[in-house]
Amino acid sequence: LPLTSPGPVGVSFEIHWNLGQAQRYRIDPAALLARAVPLDIGGRSILRLDEHDAVAHLLLHHVQHYFDRRLKWVIEIGLLSRSPGFSWPRVAERVATWGGSRAAGLALAHVRRLFPGMLPATAYEALPAARWRLAVTLPLRATHPLDFYRGTRRRFVQLAIAAAALERPWDLPGYLRHRAVRDRDPDADRTRG
Repeated sequence: LPLTSPGPVGVSFEIHWNLGQAQRYRIDPAALLARAVPLDIGGRSILRLDEHDAVAHLLLHHVQHYFDRRLKWVIEIGLLSRSPGFSWPRVAERVATWGGSRAAGLALAHVRRLFPGMLPATAYEALPAARWRLAVTLPLRATHPLDFYRGTRRRFVQLAIAAAALERPWDLPGYLRHRAVRDRDPDADRTRG
């Protein structure tokens, strides 16, 4: 559900049914709300994700979009990670709880390629990209400076990336069954929460 903010410079917002693919991640909405931070915007009081939840979500969301070229998420991660009290180990705890450490590590490998000095070493230490995952996806690696992988609009490539990013490789058969259902019924994720 896309929305545009009022004012002289419109800002686009996207409202999602959930923050992660239901079959891949276990994100507890109640915990997100408990940690949410109040924000006044446009004369309205709302809640926003705390910095650690936001960065964890942005990393996983990048993988869900198969490492596309939209780089606004990278800039946002850079800004959020400079917030007072920000902790990469805390982000690692969040994505581990959600079941997305491996995916987040791959997303950070893309950040390192795009902007090598943007994030501190503690980011990559907290969420390392497993060498075997990088090796398995090496044949898909792109030469274009913005892309991590090539051919990401092709279904086979998307499934290969998703498989490499799964927390536990033995979850692959169940994930492929889920994707087959979801490909036939795009509303499937919404109805399952």
